[in-house]
Amino acid sequence: MSIQNSIAKLYVRLVFRDEGPFDALKTQRQFNIPDPPRGIAKRAEPLAHDKIRGFWIDKQNSNRGVLVYLHGGAYYFGPVKEHWQYFARICKQTGMAGLLIDYGFAPQHPFPKGLDEIVEIVSTFDLSENWFFLGDSSGAGMAVSATLKLRELNQKLPTKLVLMSPWVDVTLKNPGIELNKHEDVMMTVERLSNAARSYVGDADPTDPLISPMFGDLIGLPPMLIQMGTADLLLSDCRKFVQKCREAGVDVKYEEVPDVFHDFMMISFLPEAKRAIKSQTEFLTF
Repeated sequence: MSIQNSIAKLYVRLVFRDEGPFDALKTQRQFNIPDPPRGIAKRAEPLAHDKIRGFWIDKQNSNRGVLVYLHGGAYYFGPVKEHWQYFARICKQTGMAGLLIDYGFAPQHPFPKGLDEIVEIVSTFDLSENWFFLGDSSGAGMAVSATLKLRELNQKLPTKLVLMSPWVDVTLKNPGIELNKHEDVMMTVERLSNAARSYVGDADPTDPLISPMFGDLIGLPPMLIQMGTADLLLSDCRKFVQKCREAGVDVKYEEVPDVFHDFMMISFLPEAKRAIKSQTEFLTF
C-alpha cells in the first residue's frame, strides 16, 4: 500500500465514515456545497432552468462535447468539495464543457424526483451531439437508470458512460458484500441500507430505474467502469460488468488494488490520477 493511499484511507475514514445514527439532513448541512467553490466559480455559470439546479463548467467548450456529471452521495447528499474538484479536473483534461446536475434527493425528494430531473435536462436542453454521462457511486447508478429511461422514451442516448464505484443494486443482498464490508473505509452496510430506504420509499427497490442491475442492458452505450478492491460494492460491480458483457455492451473495466469507494475523488492519490487519465482517454478517443 502506498503512503498516499494510507493517508487517504485515514482521511476518508475520519471525515466520511460516520458510525452515528443516520441523519440525512445533518449530513447535508455538514457536507453539501451546492455552489461552485472558489477557484472553480470563475469557470462556472448556473443552468438556465427555473426549477432544476445545475452548473456549467467551461460552457464555451460545448462544441467539443458535454460531460453530464451526476454526483454520488448515496441518494441523500452532495455535491461535496471532492465532487467539484474532480469535475473541474476532468473538464480541464478533456477540454470539454461540463454540466453538473444538482438533482433532488432523499428525504426531501425521494425516487423518482431526481431521476426525472436528470432525464428532463438531457432530453430537452440543446446539448452537444457528443455528450456523456459521468457518475460516481449512487450517481453512477443514476447514470445507468437515466440511460434506460431515455431509451424507453426514444430519446438520444449518451455517447459513452463513465461509472466510478457504481452503486447499481440498492437491495444490498449480494452475499459478496459481506466479504468486503470491513475493507471499505468510507461506507457501511447499515448506512447504505438506511439511505436506500430513504430514497426508495414505497417503490420496488428492484425497479431498474432504481437498481439498474435488474434492467435490460442490451443496446446501452460503451462504458468505462472503475472500482477499487477495498470497496464494499466490489462484488456487485463485478456482477454488473458481467451482465453488461452478456448483453453485448462494450465495457472497459478497471479494477484497482487496495483502494476504497470513490477513490477517484481524492486528487492527491496516484491511483486517482491514473483513473482520471484513463477516463480522459476513454472520452476523447
